[in-house]
Amino acid sequence: MEPGTPVAGPPTAWSVLPLAFLRQAGFPLDLLDPLLAPEAARQAERAEAADAAERAAAGRLRALLHREALGDAHADITRRLGQGQELRPRQLRLLEELGPDTARSVEEWRTAARLSREVGQEFARTHRTALDRGRAAVLAAFDDEALRQMLLLSNDAQYDFFTGWLDSREGPATAAERGRIDTLARYLQRACTKNETHSHFGPFTPARLTPDGGPDWSTGTGLVRTAFMTHWAAQALASTASSDDRLADRVRPRRRPLTFLLDGRVERFRFATDTVSDFDNWQFRKAAERALTPVEEWILRHSDGGTELHALRGLWRGQHPEEGEAGAAAFDAVVSDLRADGWLIAEFEVPSGTVDALGDLRAALPTHPDADGFRRLTDELQGLLAEFAQAEPRTRPGLLDRIKRRFEEITGQSANRGQGDIYADRSVLFEECRSTLRDLTVGGAVTDFLTDELTLAYDLVLVLPRLRIQLETELLHRWSLRRYGPGHEVPLRTLYEDFFADVAGLTAEVDAIERQLADKAAEITAVLLPDDAGAHRVDVAEDALRKLLGGCRTWPGAVLNPDVMFVAKSADQLAEGDFLAVIGDCHAVRDLQTHTSIAPLLAGEFPQLPELVARHYAGIVAEDEVVVDIVREHGAKTSARVDLGLPDFEVAGRSPRPREEVITPESVFVRVTEQRLELRDTALPGRLRLMAAPAGTPSILGDPLSVFAFPRHFGGGVLPVRPREHTPRITCGRVVLQREEWRIPVGRLTGGRPGGDDAADFAAARRLRAELGLPAQVFAKVAAEPKPVYVDWDAPLLVRQLFRMARTDGGKVTLSEMLPGPDALWFSPDGRHYTCELRCTVFSPGDDA
Repeated sequence: MEPGTPVAGPPTAWSVLPLAFLRQAGFPLDLLDPLLAPEAARQAERAEAADAAERAAAGRLRALLHREALGDAHADITRRLGQGQELRPRQLRLLEELGPDTARSVEEWRTAARLSREVGQEFARTHRTALDRGRAAVLAAFDDEALRQMLLLSNDAQYDFFTGWLDSREGPATAAERGRIDTLARYLQRACTKNETHSHFGPFTPARLTPDGGPDWSTGTGLVRTAFMTHWAAQALASTASSDDRLADRVRPRRRPLTFLLDGRVERFRFATDTVSDFDNWQFRKAAERALTPVEEWILRHSDGGTELHALRGLWRGQHPEEGEAGAAAFDAVVSDLRADGWLIAEFEVPSGTVDALGDLRAALPTHPDADGFRRLTDELQGLLAEFAQAEPRTRPGLLDRIKRRFEEITGQSANRGQGDIYADRSVLFEECRSTLRDLTVGGAVTDFLTDELTLAYDLVLVLPRLRIQLETELLHRWSLRRYGPGHEVPLRTLYEDFFADVAGLTAEVDAIERQLADKAAEITAVLLPDDAGAHRVDVAEDALRKLLGGCRTWPGAVLNPDVMFVAKSADQLAEGDFLAVIGDCHAVRDLQTHTSIAPLLAGEFPQLPELVARHYAGIVAEDEVVVDIVREHGAKTSARVDLGLPDFEVAGRSPRPREEVITPESVFVRVTEQRLELRDTALPGRLRLMAAPAGTPSILGDPLSVFAFPRHFGGGVLPVRPREHTPRITCGRVVLQREEWRIPVGRLTGGRPGGDDAADFAAARRLRAELGLPAQVFAKVAAEPKPVYVDWDAPLLVRQLFRMARTDGGKVTLSEMLPGPDALWFSPDGRHYTCELRCTVFSPGDDA
């Protein structure tokens, strides 16, 4: 079968949500064309050829000299030849006296060396000119107000500095200015090549998957921006309101999640890792415990998050009239102590998952005159956010300053964070942007492809995550039968404490599971990759892939969020089915249409979205299972979601749902039967199926509840293939399962040079490209950067950015082919070509839901 031929065969049991959205770069790729310098690339190749000719001539001369008796002069002469240095006059005379053959060889070498120097100098001048021209192009690009607005939203703390400098600078760039231009160049390549959902430099377009037609849309009147207060900023405002003595009595205390009451004692647990990024080694750890006085226990039992503090105090005094006024003071002192020690949350809270942080803050405030000032503040900030989103570019910086000043006046905290990073959640607000396109429909060729042909890739993504859950479910069941016996209902706290007390004894069984997973990964690799890793392209037979997947169970049900990019020259070509499809990130997490920063905006255009998603979730679990969402704390700009009408499991942050619809850890238990384990809640009739494990980790080593969640795959590509020095592009029909990729040590880029010579770096990049057969455009990922950066090997300024980052980071650099490349960008809404991807959501019920 030729690559690009549609795959035949019946569809699997996957269903695709008929609503999706298109993510795109906010600026066309050709905005980077002025950075290209093909003449510098040609000169680099000429310089490389001339240098090779000089080395060859020097080698021939050294071979002749080995036959001559030159005495002490030999070592110095050969050293100079090896280093490309000119020979001393007396050395030249000595060699000329050795005879005509040596004299000719000397002259050949001197001619080659002279040419090498001349061509090298010409290359250095051409490269320097190209760099200067590229810098000028970047500066010219940022005359565009839309790009300046990107600076405002990406790095507002430095916006005035950058724009003031851009407007006042003159003449050639100084060394300090070159560093600033590097920053702008990185922003520019990001704006032209990264499909984000952030303001106008990553607009989104809601899309419908339809059975007929092709990609089609109409054009609206303009971009529609919506500005939001970040969750962390809204919570800072909420905490400030909580510290107001007039409002302290109006908070609704709740016991901190993962706090468990026992007879006269309380224990608090937390999920933690030794390092923040160590997601594979979460542990459920006891954070604190203490004996309780009767009043402490009473307060913790009655703090349900729905009763104001003054009402709790009144209830307690009604039950203890003998305490009198002194009792009220003692009650308040206990509340203060429990709060200070972390047992009690007694402040206004902005719920996790809120679609409107300021609106939810306003709702959390009491209906009391003392809260009128804070309510007016939230109204003022909401008005400023709306004004900011709709304002003309020239007035937006001033409006943002007003919002920041008000925030800082009220909270006493900085309105900026995350300084020093290109990608960072920096400001108190963020903005999403609806594109100008309207009524986007994807069409039958793509819809059929997503629901039929691409399902092989979906199943492949989930082979290892599903196998992990299957094996670890069996392990946890065996352990539970040994620990408790059948027929027991084990409180969650007990399960956690006992499991982590015994986990060392489970090492051999866990190691066996890891070996089985590694064996399965090796089996997949053997099917997908030949022994010859040097091939640039590998096409996998459909039958081989189906045979591989046919031996794998598909339990439990799963949710996938693939980002699909189509390689086609035009929308018409896409409509005809003449395309390749590349899966970029493929997240097996909660669905990312109702759990994303643009979720409320999607639901606004598609009112049926929540019901559709809830129905799809219900279709992938057993009849007696209830799908439960997870509520965690977070420090990001938002964890927005829309209400699906499903219960919340509150393990860290506060749920926005009514308290009676919230599951807390103390009400959750595991029922042990001979056949299986069942996760249950005292108030719900069915078994619980979690959208995600509380600890956010795929393995029971971090959280035993992971086996009661859907399978997890944390982004990245489709294949569970271990990194190699080179991985070819792997296709199956029209599906690109893996882009071609190279993992190289930094030294192969830089030649071990400490840095500073841009021309030498550019030449090294050209040599590496020729040696490895790299495509003209790649994305490069270094460990210290969260996102890959775009590199065109003909753009000296972009090559410079790669080398600067690589030297800073060290270690390995991963290079991945740009696919689709510049000549296959089908999305051209205004006559210019943009990178884009379709974010869709697919559901699988598994083989015995």
